[in-house]
Amino acid sequence: MPAERARKLAAIVSIDIAGFSAMSERDSAAAAAIVRETGEIIARTVQHYRGRIFNTAGDGFMAEFATARDAIACAILTLRRLRDTTAVRIGAHIGEVTVLDNNDLLGHGVNVAARLRALATPRGLVVSEAMVSPLSARMKRLFVGKGPVLLEKMTASVAVFALAGNLGPVGRLRLMVRRPWRAAMAAGAVAVLAAGGWLIATREPAEPLIAVMAFDAPDGEKAERIAVGLADEIIMDLAQTPQIRVAARASSFKVSAEKDVDAARKLGAHYVVDGVVRLDGERLRVDAHLVDARRRNVVWAKRFERDAAFAFALQEEIAGAVVTGATGRVRQSSAQSTAQVSPDVFDLYLQGRAARLTRGHEEVQQAIGLLQQAVARAPEFARAWSELAGAQLIRADQVRLDENPDHRAAVSLARAARASAERALELEPRDAYALAVLAGLQTPGDWRAQRRLMDRAVEIAPGDATVLRARARVLSDMGYLELARADLERARTLDPLDPQMLLIWTMEAQGDAGRARGLLARAGEIAPNTSWNTRLLFHIFDRRYADALALLAPGARPASVSDAAVERFTALIDALRGRRTDAIGVWRALAREGPARAEDAIFALALMGRHDDAFAVAEEARAFTPAGKGASLSLDTAYEGPVALFRADLAAAPALAGLRRDRRYLEMMKTSGLYTAWRESGEWPDFCADPALGYRCDAGVNAR
Repeated sequence: MPAERARKLAAIVSIDIAGFSAMSERDSAAAAAIVRETGEIIARTVQHYRGRIFNTAGDGFMAEFATARDAIACAILTLRRLRDTTAVRIGAHIGEVTVLDNNDLLGHGVNVAARLRALATPRGLVVSEAMVSPLSARMKRLFVGKGPVLLEKMTASVAVFALAGNLGPVGRLRLMVRRPWRAAMAAGAVAVLAAGGWLIATREPAEPLIAVMAFDAPDGEKAERIAVGLADEIIMDLAQTPQIRVAARASSFKVSAEKDVDAARKLGAHYVVDGVVRLDGERLRVDAHLVDARRRNVVWAKRFERDAAFAFALQEEIAGAVVTGATGRVRQSSAQSTAQVSPDVFDLYLQGRAARLTRGHEEVQQAIGLLQQAVARAPEFARAWSELAGAQLIRADQVRLDENPDHRAAVSLARAARASAERALELEPRDAYALAVLAGLQTPGDWRAQRRLMDRAVEIAPGDATVLRARARVLSDMGYLELARADLERARTLDPLDPQMLLIWTMEAQGDAGRARGLLARAGEIAPNTSWNTRLLFHIFDRRYADALALLAPGARPASVSDAAVERFTALIDALRGRRTDAIGVWRALAREGPARAEDAIFALALMGRHDDAFAVAEEARAFTPAGKGASLSLDTAYEGPVALFRADLAAAPALAGLRRDRRYLEMMKTSGLYTAWRESGEWPDFCADPALGYRCDAGVNAR
């Protein structure tokens, strides 16, 4: 016997050929050939995942890996590669092993893996809890628990998990637990939905809603980035297709962990697109399928394959197939389909976009660096320029609004963002995101330019929830609440899991209080910190002062809410309850800290009915406007220091009706250039139609 060398932990994968004994009895030569061919495939797959085969015996193969992820990925790829030839059984376990001089492994870890293999069905995989525990949440969803099992010749039970499905015709694991309708895909049969109360539509809606799930990728982190990135790009591509609607990234990716039947129900989706991405050297392969959830059938299951340099062409090809499958119409290709981007640059772009989407300070700064590398290496890469512009704009605002703002850095970032957005549009004039970024970088107060850019963005991408909400923000700021609500209601159908805060405020402003509070209750559950301020103010609107005070208590308020803010709101509530307080002085003192605080002070003073004080604060803030300083507006103005630019929806809530019905409110709008925009366009804000208004908007107010 070889001498023992060392002990260590290892991820062990045990494989054998199902029914091999009977196969050998029938034709030993054919059986030997099958073992040889199967062994070659297993050996290549093990090597691909940096493992090694340490033992073979007859039809059995034992391999070790450094990580559970590599072991599981190897097992799944082995099943896929052998799906049309050899039926194998696989068991996997992480445990202690003994290394012999000949590099063979013995010990409990090896024995458990072999016993688990014996439990597996042909073309099945059974693993221990020790193997599942270190996996990512996404990979854990591939398995279903089978409970504790007492393995042969062992005294302790082992918690066992089985791969939740078998192999489909496109090489994709059909996850019956996570995605029930795939149970009959191999035969091309109708998928069966679990009980869920689906109503089968008798005819297709004019604009079917399509949900694109985050694609799976068993080949490592880079492939996983590409998988998520491709799904994201397909969503953005479909958002530019008028005849369909596509669920927003945030909502569809949020429910990717759930069973597809539940995900589709939550999104209200008619169709679901899903797939698995493989990266083989410079070759990119996507096995994807489109499922009609309401008619209970698989529309198509296809393989898409190209060189990785043509990832955008691949993405557009998939999007075209989705549109054709959902509508029966052929989708026109765009110039983007001809774009060629090296795999390394594409990876930089995907990393940068992912970091930008987090909106964290460090992550956005990292995104800028990654995207700058991408455009330096591929100057014609329009989408990378667009993403860079967005990251630079976000960072400019972060720096400007920081506790210790660096206005010089903010100005530099804003200028860079505008240059990046203009470069993106020079390369691709139909880049909706670049248009939205450029709209946010217009001269402060140039509302008509902002709206023109946002109108163009929505025209290009009518199904992009982010673009729709961006235009709604501009429309709301300009006082066009009815138009804003139309965009927000459409965005809500595309992104139903968003907290919908702007829609809630728009509903409140239009007197739709019941629906506003219904949505707010839901927002409080899914985004408690994001909705906290609105919930507090709505309690105050409704005179539910005890509930408002409860939200101000430690533990109920977000950590970012300062003690000073708590004191201000407490003083406001006391004043509204008729208690003696210096709330007026507290809020006027806040306004003197700078124009960024002026709107908050005006809002609070108006709630107290102190309109003279509110307008006095507005007048004092006017000194911070460029006109008040004897200067003109420019892009740098917004980033060089605080500027008071009041928006038309400042007093949109019914609780503030008295403020906007005062003639001085229209005068206040001049500080932001809104009055000029209204007068020049002849399109007056919604509040001008209020019959209780104390003035006519179009009559002029000491125009200057």
